[in-house]
Amino acid sequence: MNSRQRIVLVITVVALVASLILIPSFFMGDNYTKITNPESIDYVKISVLVDNNPNGTLERPWGLSILVETKNLAILFDAGPSGSALKNNSESLGIDLEATCDFIVISHEHLDHVDGLAYISDIHDDLTFYTPIVGTGFSWILTERPWWSDFNAIKVGDTVELSSGIAVIPMNYEQALVLYVKNLGLVVLTGCSHPGVENLVARAIDVFGVDDVYMVMGGFHLHNVNSDKRSDAIEALIDIGVQYIYPLHCSGDETRTYLESNHPANYGEASVGFQIVLNGTA
Repeated sequence: MNSRQRIVLVITVVALVASLILIPSFFMGDNYTKITNPESIDYVKISVLVDNNPNGTLERPWGLSILVETKNLAILFDAGPSGSALKNNSESLGIDLEATCDFIVISHEHLDHVDGLAYISDIHDDLTFYTPIVGTGFSWILTERPWWSDFNAIKVGDTVELSSGIAVIPMNYEQALVLYVKNLGLVVLTGCSHPGVENLVARAIDVFGVDDVYMVMGGFHLHNVNSDKRSDAIEALIDIGVQYIYPLHCSGDETRTYLESNHPANYGEASVGFQIVLNGTA
């Protein structure tokens, strides 16, 4: 490869990276729809089907998948990196995803969050999933997967209220799943929190117009950052008033240790197989 070819290659790579980072921000920006007079839900059950933090004999590949069950809906938030892990873990937990999955929300288009859809495509026909806009459409990461054509994919570029008290809230090229639970507050589920977990939570508060945040759970993307950035993110959540913080996936052991040492009353320990029921009417 001569010097001219090297320059062209470098420019191409830089342009590609810039398109993945800047174009989604341009199209999705800071303009988003707020929910007027949001209603709350009475009940939600949350089950962590895939997470790289260990629990017994459950499979623990690097990735994330969480099942959210309300009285009327069952939503799969991310699908993990492996169809077999999603299948085996859900079955071990006594969960039948063929009977218990109305639609899917994908936090962002990274393979450790989407490739478990291979299993879902085997047990469902034309199931709908919501995924953030990348550029003006879908990225090749999704469209080149063998299961792509088995789904009805919907591009998300603004707040989507899935049902009363349940919304998909995008920020840049990632989105959170947010539930408003009666008498408790907001429950915010994140995939990797690339825009910053504190920013996603703040966006959820603004969209719903609800100041009480009962829980944030998911990947916080703090596993490979310096200690100041980690502590700043966690302290921002505390300042916001988040009652319970459940770090999963890419949050890192250091984040767990920091929370347990500095904010034990706010720290929620969770891993693959973790389940919790929130009942706002109890």
